[in-house]
Order: sequence, then C-alpha cells, then structure tokens
Amino acid sequence: MARIDFYDMFVEQHFENEDKDLLQQQSWNEMDGEDQAAYKKLADCGEFTLNDIDFSKQVFRLDILGAEVKNSVPYSAFHDKGTWKVDIFGFEAKVKLLRESSPLAHNANSYEFSHQSNL
Repeated sequence: MARIDFYDMFVEQHFENEDKDLLQQQSWNEMDGEDQAAYKKLADCGEFTLNDIDFSKQVFRLDILGAEVKNSVPYSAFHDKGTWKVDIFGFEAKVKLLRESSPLAHNANSYEFSHQSNL
C-alpha cells in the first residue's frame, strides 16, 4: 500500500467520525423535516461520508478558483446572493449538514478553516 492510500483511509475515517458526531450533536428528533430528508438523501447507500469529502474538497479549492480566502470568509445571506458563497455557506438543508460536519468553524458572520493546513 502506498502512503497516499493510507492518507485516503485516514481522511475517510476522519469524516466518518465527523458524520457520527453530527448525528450525536443534532439528535434525529431535533432535526426538522427538511434536515432529515437532506440527511437521508446524503446518506443513501452509505454515501454521506463521500458527499462530505467532496464538499470539503470544494471548500479547499476556493483559493484556486480565485476566491480571496485567507483564514476566514465573510458571508451575508443578503449581500452574497447569487455568488459562489451560497453553495458553501447558504442555508439549504444539504449544504448546512455538510458544512456542519466539515472542518469549518462559524464565528459571527464569517467562516474559518479549523486548521491552517486545510488551506
């Protein structure tokens, strides 16, 4: 096995744990119907973790796509309508669940990468 294979296994295990933590933090009964439907759709066939990894890759590619990402990204639902930020920081149930299980921290009106190595 190559080193990259071990890294991929580590990343997948990390996100599986994050996904379990998400369900523990947000009890199924506390989720509204929209969040439950989004979770079911993402988790269909055990693919929540794969969706989560894909979402995080999208977040980490922001600086490559020309977004000015330093340590944090400000987000305003009103001011950022129609921008790339809605796909990551918006309030759609699917986006919200993936964001909550990703390595992003929310602080007031901005989101920060939980560790500098993520950039």
